[in-house]
Amino acid sequence: MSVHTEINFENAICEHLANHGWLYADGDASRYDRARALFPDDVLTWLQESQPDAWEAATAAKDQMDALILFRADMGTFHRLYAFLSQIFDYGNTDIEKRSIFFKRL
Repeated sequence: MSVHTEINFENAICEHLANHGWLYADGDASRYDRARALFPDDVLTWLQESQPDAWEAATAAKDQMDALILFRADMGTFHRLYAFLSQIFDYGNTDIEKRSIFFKRL
């Protein structure tokens, strides 16, 4: 059995920091990102408060990227559906065939 434990020391540090404005709650450790060595929510809150212009630019860029990813997925769906249905039906329209080829390359 271990003679020394640091849990009391850790609790004392957390209590002291919480009494001096540090945001701490039980269970916060589960939100810690070990790979990045930070709390992602804390970083995002800090970025929003300290650099609002950069936050707006990052949010706009993310929205645009999400829209492009959705567009690409929709085009992939169109291409697969067209490739399947064109084996059954003769559309007689080369524009749809050209679009399918173009969208396949995206």
